[in-house]
Amino acid sequence: MQYRIAKPEDLEACSACVASTGYYHQVDFTEIGGIVLLAENDEGVQGVVWAARSGNIAFADYLAVTPKYMGSGLGARLIIRGCYVLKKMGVKQIRSCVHYDNREALRIDSKLGALDGPYAQSVIVL
Repeated sequence: MQYRIAKPEDLEACSACVASTGYYHQVDFTEIGGIVLLAENDEGVQGVVWAARSGNIAFADYLAVTPKYMGSGLGARLIIRGCYVLKKMGVKQIRSCVHYDNREALRIDSKLGALDGPYAQSVIVL
């Protein structure tokens, strides 16, 4: 698996990856800006995570892994690599929200300190 920041020509495939999970509405990464980190192999984009930065804080969302790779640790690796990229950019804190029935994302975020509620919010201090 290769990890990298998405280029403009990757964004359609990143949107398709998010749609494959069934957790999010249609996301058009060409319209929302921010940074998209992707994980890909010979079969295409298998995972993405998106972040928008404001000063030294970033908001992360749309963590998505294709059904074939759910439960493989790919989501956790994307978060860890995303934290590293954002830290290099000067980010000190990352915030995210996870839908209450997205069990896989909640499992990953719980390892990073998610809070309870209808939506779990995790704050990662770098």
